Amino acid sequence: MALKFFLTADWQIGRPFKWFPDEMAGRLQAARLDTIDRIGALAKTQDARFVLVAGDVFDAEGLPRKVRLQPLKRMEAHRDVRWILLIRRNLLRLILMLRSCLPPYGSVYLRMTRQHG
Repeated sequence: MALKFFLTADWQIGRPFKWFPDEMAGRLQAARLDTIDRIGALAKTQDARFVLVAGDVFDAEGLPRKVRLQPLKRMEAHRDVRWILLIRRNLLRLILMLRSCLPPYGSVYLRMTRQHG
């Protein structure tokens, strides 16, 4: 049996898109979240048990709790997929922020990686 997984990078959830009109910025932000659902659904249809997110899940530190919870809720909707987040920057604060938002039954795994360079 082969191990299948999907690899994605840099979701940048919470990106403000200030250079676009408000309506378009909102649509772009929503599209980033909708993509999480599409990745989860695609992983399931392709029998991939893991999604590896190698990059910045969030655009910045200090985002409102509502924004921080949005991708976690989307990932949780796909419980048959294990989401592995490889955090690259702002490690400690981001990990603490994510862990404070995780539901007790969460299927999101956090792993620190060293940033090179």
